[in-house]
Amino acid sequence: MRTLARGSRRINYRGNTLPFAPKWTGSADASYEIPLGDHSLSFNTNWSIRSRIFFNPDKRPESDDPSRAIGNVRVSYGQADGSWRLRS
Repeated sequence: MRTLARGSRRINYRGNTLPFAPKWTGSADASYEIPLGDHSLSFNTNWSIRSRIFFNPDKRPESDDPSRAIGNVRVSYGQADGSWRLRS
């Protein structure tokens, strides 16, 4: 068993994850383009997801950041050859 002394008490860190390190992460991207003659309309999205993280090795609830997913969506229109493009 691995313990570290902190002040006058001993704390067992066995089984705890590293601070700032989620147990798992994932990401996904998708794109779709519609040709419109000399132009094109594109739809893009990307997503990132991760598990809860702790900011210290004690895993105290007041020092955590919950699991989260973050996503982006983009629509663009422009020349099919890519010479110009409007993005939103």
